[in-house]
Amino acid sequence: MPQPVADGSHLTNWWQHILSQLQTWQPDFELDELGGAQAMRILMNDLHSRFDFSGHKALAEFELVDCLRRLSVPTLALTATTDPLRDQHDKVLSLVARVQGHEFQGGHPIHDPTRADEYVDVVVDFIESGGSWRHPQAR
Repeated sequence: MPQPVADGSHLTNWWQHILSQLQTWQPDFELDELGGAQAMRILMNDLHSRFDFSGHKALAEFELVDCLRRLSVPTLALTATTDPLRDQHDKVLSLVARVQGHEFQGGHPIHDPTRADEYVDVVVDFIESGGSWRHPQAR
């Protein structure tokens, strides 16, 4: 949690942190009307949660590899060419028995509301196929 200081710079520092994170996950992020609304949603979420990031600590301590190996249901693993976690996608594909991978071009549409249809199309096609679907761009 940012420590309050009299000049309010703790809020400016947190805002800069939010913008930095958005640029990490969305290399083409711009602080325009859409980007500003996204950053404000994150800021409001942080304020409402009182900066409780205990879930992040739990996630960091969680051993995901063992769980991925135990998955037996059809699983859709998504990534994007500019996703900071792209280098882990092939590992996920190798660990999950019934997995379908998909790589979006550019940034991940989950971070871009204007690309919601693209994201939904991939997920709906996977669900409707019962997990056996192979999108033309799937890996």
